[in-house]
Formats: sequence, C-alpha cells, structure tokens
Amino acid sequence: MSRLFGNCSFWLTVWLMVCLTVPGLAQTTIFHYRVNDSDDAGLPVVPSVGGEDGIAGPDVELSSDIPTVGVPADAGNRSLFGGGLDGINSADIVELDNGLISDAGGFTYETWFNWDGFGDINSIIDYAGTEKLVIDVNAGAGNELRMRINSNGGLDSFIAEVEPETWYYSAVVFDTQGNDLAEDLSITGVFHLYLDGELLDTTDEVTITEFGDSLGRTIGISKHPLGFARDFFNGLVYEPRVSLGALTAGQLLYQGTGGLLGDFDGSGLLDAADIEILSDAVRTGSMDSHYDLDESGVVDADDRIYWVEGLANTYLGDSNLDGEFSSSDFVQVFTAGEYEDATALNSTWSEGDWNGDGDFDSSDFVAAFTAGGYELGPRVGVSAVPEPSAAMGMLMLVTLAIGILRRHLV
Repeated sequence: MSRLFGNCSFWLTVWLMVCLTVPGLAQTTIFHYRVNDSDDAGLPVVPSVGGEDGIAGPDVELSSDIPTVGVPADAGNRSLFGGGLDGINSADIVELDNGLISDAGGFTYETWFNWDGFGDINSIIDYAGTEKLVIDVNAGAGNELRMRINSNGGLDSFIAEVEPETWYYSAVVFDTQGNDLAEDLSITGVFHLYLDGELLDTTDEVTITEFGDSLGRTIGISKHPLGFARDFFNGLVYEPRVSLGALTAGQLLYQGTGGLLGDFDGSGLLDAADIEILSDAVRTGSMDSHYDLDESGVVDADDRIYWVEGLANTYLGDSNLDGEFSSSDFVQVFTAGEYEDATALNSTWSEGDWNGDGDFDSSDFVAAFTAGGYELGPRVGVSAVPEPSAAMGMLMLVTLAIGILRRHLV
C-alpha cells in the first residue's frame, strides 16, 4: 500500500511541475537578409529568412564577393553592396523598442562585413540612429569596430581594430540580465562582444534610454535609417541578422573553424557522452579550462547549462536529446529504472540525471521544471524562463509533493 501511495505522490509531483511551468522569453528574428544571385531581379526587395523582407535603396547591388570562414552551409551566395551611397531599411519602425527588449531579455546584432577603408561613420547595423554597429574613422585609431549607444551620451563599446579588404564576422549581444523596463522606459544590461565567433569582452552595465524609440525609425543596414550621407557603410555586408533575445554562442550564425565546441569525445556530435564527460568534470572540481564553456574562470554547473541551452540548443530534461523536453523523455528515464534507487552515482543524463550529481531523484525534476522547457517544443527561437512568482509557487508545491513522496516510499 505504501508503494502505491508513493507512486501516486511521485506522479503528483510531476503533475504539479507540468501545470506550473509557464512560457518565458521569446527570441524572435526581426530580419535575416540572405541573398543569392537569383534575387538580383527582385530588388529593391531584400529577402529575409524569418522576419520581414527589407527594402534596398536604388544604389544597392549584389556582389559575388562573400566570406568563406564560419559561414553556414545554407547561406546565400551573394553579399550586399551599397558603395558608401546606399543601404537597406527594415520593413517596420520601432522594432527594437525597449519594452520588446525587456520582454525578450535582450537583442542581438550579427553580420559578416568587409570594409574598404574609406567612409566616415560607417554604420553597419543601425537602429534609429541611436544603437549602431560602426567603424567611425574619426574615433580612436580610425579602424575600430564599435557598438555605439548614442541615446546614452554617445557611449561606445570597443570591439576590435579591423583591417580593410578583409571579411570579419561580428555579433553584439545585449543581455538585460533580468533587468526590467524602468519607469522612464529605459533598459539596462551588458553587451557581449564577439568577433569571428570569439567572445572578446563583456561590458559593464549600460543603459539604453527610450530616445531612439521615440523617433519612430527603422533599422538600417549599411546606413543610418534616414540615409545621412556620413553614415553610409563603405563596403560589403553578408547575412545580416537582428534578433530580439540575447542569443547564446551556440545560437549565433558563425559556425567556427576548429573542433565542435562541447564535443569532448571528438565524435563530431553533441551527444549524451559529452554531457557525461562535462558532468564528471564539474563533480570532480576540474580546473581544465577546456570545460569552462562560459569562460567564467571556473568549471561549474553553469557550464552544464551552457552546454545544454547554448550549444545543444535544448532543455534540461531532454534525456534523448531530440531537441525538446517532452513525455518521451519520461518514458526513457523510467524505462531505465533508476529513480531513487539505492546505488550512488549510477545515473547518466539519458537515465534522468539532469542536474549532474550522478543520481536520478526528485532534485532532477526540480531542476528540469524550474528551467521551464517542458512541452515547449524545439528550443529554436524560444528561451523559457518561468516568471519569478510562478517559479516560487512551483517550488513550494514541488517541495511539498516531494516530501509526501519520500514519506510513502520509505
């Protein structure tokens, strides 16, 4: 009888977790301009992979000069060339409104670019004229790639010096770190600054005011949204993408040139063997920087989260690593039969050890359901984080249910 009550209590725990899991922060592609030679006839429309198509100015041309490093297999075979005279505007206005940024947890700029060494301000990606990725020849050494926040007193974040006639990939990720929209409609966060797939720096906190939003402008590629002559980018851009959401390294376009990050066994895949190797490194207190995926200086549980969410692009609880956390994962872990067994450190990720402590028990359900990915489908474009109040309520009920479960399983 006690075993019957114990089983009922276990499923009560699972039911409470499922019911209290809520959808979280939506990551949305505003645009991702991808062009091929066949798109030349369709100008001024610039096709977008997700989001809305852009509108090119009359002097924009397509070029066969494209990058070859870090490029996705399905990328386009043409770049966009404005010649310092023109660029592309996004389809709508106020697409990076601070309220939307707050809801999504940030925003991300990314593109390949090839600067010819000339021009003035050289806006590569520019929202409203106030949040722009630039090579301003009048600033610093004259060849510095910067993220500029004009709406906060002209704040610049230095990324790197770049050379003319060279292809680079840049990504700028604004991460709110959970900060809410302020009463004055400003938003505060940090920038993660990437060049050629490498995280170069994370800035101190910066605040973006609502000034840019108040102007009611579009996002410009290779230009200021209003087409100011000084701001046109002298060079080529390729695969520019702007997203709502603070994308992780594993979600960026750049594919890298070395071994697959997180593929610790060298199989060419991110699979259960890799998360087991990493989990063991965390449990044993490894100092090997090979496992410090988030570059924090320590190997810890955050690196496991980075592997799961940022590299494997899935959720805690996805035992079969099919890209989603669903009932099929329950079938797999309970078929393995190691829930709360008497053998220490005998469980793996695929057998229910989602928090990496080596055992499959109630703490794994707490970790997985707190992460909030159950039945959200594939993680592509979605970051699930329970609202604080819901998460607290969930944990209180889960704690109660687990207590009942433990009493009846004795």
